[in-house]
Amino acid sequence: MALLTQYVSFYVSPFGEKSVTDELNAFLRSHRIVNVEKKMIDGERGTGWVFLIEYGTSSESKNSPGASPQRTDYREVLNPVQGEPLFPESWIYASISIRWITVF
Repeated sequence: MALLTQYVSFYVSPFGEKSVTDELNAFLRSHRIVNVEKKMIDGERGTGWVFLIEYGTSSESKNSPGASPQRTDYREVLNPVQGEPLFPESWIYASISIRWITVF
């Protein structure tokens, strides 16, 4: 599974709206962050911080960012046939005797 890196930038003003910081925090929570660079600037938009965020996405992932992958309950998938044990007793005793032989 290859990790593809991408970049996004955010400008946050200390006097700006709270929605910008909420958007930044939501982005950070929902992506796999590789690197964050923060720089204080004084430009035409005013004084503030510019965040350059490097984040990774999986090339094989079909899930949306932040969504947990579908989990499999192996107790249901590997449920033995009714009345039959998962491992027969002869198999358990054979593996125990093989261990004894290899140990001594």
